[in-house]
Amino acid sequence: PVYIQVFNFTSAGATYTLNLSGPPALPPLPLNSVVSADVPVPIPDFPAPAVTSSLTVSGGPVSLTRVAVELNITHTFDADLTLTLISPIGTRVVLSARNGGGGDNYTNTVFMDGTGNHIHFGIAPFAGNFDPEELLSGVAGENAIGTWSLEVVDGANVDTGTIDGWTLYFE
Repeated sequence: PVYIQVFNFTSAGATYTLNLSGPPALPPLPLNSVVSADVPVPIPDFPAPAVTSSLTVSGGPVSLTRVAVELNITHTFDADLTLTLISPIGTRVVLSARNGGGGDNYTNTVFMDGTGNHIHFGIAPFAGNFDPEELLSGVAGENAIGTWSLEVVDGANVDTGTIDGWTLYFE
């Protein structure tokens, strides 16, 4: 998407309009990261239950200020999928819920707040940076230490896929 900002200002009695366009500046990824080690995980077809991939953040207590998630999922019909991040204390944040129509795959897809590019308006195959369905700031203040899960539900039949990998970024 292209974003346009319009500024009106007055100087020496005259009014001027300045139009700036282009993509918004992206926030940087948080500094710390942990990569999933239990992949690949097959995503069975509907009506199978949700599948999860997990990773563990270890060390001393870390109060979260910001979180981002990068993932790679192979699937032949993205609109079948609902992707949810689950924190160690059980807070659930929906990253994407049945988006992408008949398009395939999430490839190096980064979910973080403040990209200006909401996943709902994205087009599959999903690659790049997106705002998730729900704000990742919903886990702010929680302790990062513990087991995090990526839950994937295939909500329609015929197509299957695989969680190929994912990374949790945090600060």
